[in-house]
Amino acid sequence: MITFKSFTHSHLLEGGWATTLNQDTKLTPSVVKKVVKLTEEFFKKLNVYLEEEGFEPVEFMGPVGSVSYYEKDDTDQPDKEYGDIDTLVSIPRDESITDYKNVQKYYHKILDFADSCNLPYIIPVPESKTAGQFIIVKDGNDVVQVDMIFTYHHSKEWAKFRYRPEHNVKGALFGNLLSALAEMFHMSIQGYGVQSKTKDGVIVPFRTQKANVKTVSVRPKEFMIDILEDEVGKNAKIDPLLKQFSGFKADNVKISDIAQSIKGLAKSLTLNDAFGKGRLSSIKDETEFLAKVGQIYREKMEKAIGSTKFDKVTSDLAIEKAKKVKQQFDEFSAKIVKILGE
Repeated sequence: MITFKSFTHSHLLEGGWATTLNQDTKLTPSVVKKVVKLTEEFFKKLNVYLEEEGFEPVEFMGPVGSVSYYEKDDTDQPDKEYGDIDTLVSIPRDESITDYKNVQKYYHKILDFADSCNLPYIIPVPESKTAGQFIIVKDGNDVVQVDMIFTYHHSKEWAKFRYRPEHNVKGALFGNLLSALAEMFHMSIQGYGVQSKTKDGVIVPFRTQKANVKTVSVRPKEFMIDILEDEVGKNAKIDPLLKQFSGFKADNVKISDIAQSIKGLAKSLTLNDAFGKGRLSSIKDETEFLAKVGQIYREKMEKAIGSTKFDKVTSDLAIEKAKKVKQQFDEFSAKIVKILGE
């Protein structure tokens, strides 16, 4: 997971290095369990505050990312360490404002409450106003960064799948592969679903400002088919590989499965004579398509490896954590690129 660039493209600060307060905390499954309980209490009190302020309530949906497996890890790997706690927060959609303003509206209320609630387990941190979306929770001597990903009530089930990576694999490896695919279609595959943008009736890159947003899919198990049909139309020919790997598999998430989904999508695009047309006008065939996805993915992971966020680490424990994260980024992404090219 990577640093937030905007609220519309919901990403995460990786490894809990947005602040230096928590670098010596050993974040094990048992610590996560306690912090999650405190965070749930915080959100219950937050909703009372929001009601007093005239805001609709939010829903704290619990941990996502690698830490979403904390209950399993508490039994199987009790000494396992996480970088931080990534959580999903569902908020109401205000159709009168943009996604960016919608999220800011609620996030600043969360910050205001964290700053003023005087709860013994919440530490106000000025950096949280600019360095990502998180609160700091204290349990005894343990200080933990709790990151927040925002989604809407109508897309929360999608988001639960989107932000649950493969077990024991860092979320950035999962998310950046989806982002690499999204770039091929000028799309976003984040917490609000698979989305695209148009301006004056023409599809434009998703970062384009003041454009119309279209939600292509919030179907976690079939979103790859929805991407295909968005490109070539309904009743598209679907390759058997895409039928087998049509989206996320909740009970056994594998990045290699997403790589197979992308390969199945490429084969299906070939069946529908889609290359050299539309958003794929510069791509001649599925081989070039898969090579381009792999190239973009590798570039994203190399950027993550070289991120300045790792410069924040100062303690021996944090330095060792950073080293392990970088190594996994490098080795695992190379394996995925190889699968795409096979």
